[in-house]
Amino acid sequence: GKADTENKHRSLATFKDLEAEGKTLYIKIPCSDQPQPILLKLAEDLQPVDKETQMDEWDNVLVPVVPLHFP
Repeated sequence: GKADTENKHRSLATFKDLEAEGKTLYIKIPCSDQPQPILLKLAEDLQPVDKETQMDEWDNVLVPVVPLHFP
């Protein structure tokens, strides 16, 4: 990602050459005691847009999280 020059509190992630079809977005959390990571669905049917697209408000916002381990 890179800094959003117009909105200092945000960053921008750009994906190139996506097919024009809905995408499902997951966060993948590795587990130290399990062979498979935990997959958490964040959003469904996300539609790619041109990188120059401007909107007053986007339908999706991703908030970064840090998974913690509690014994």
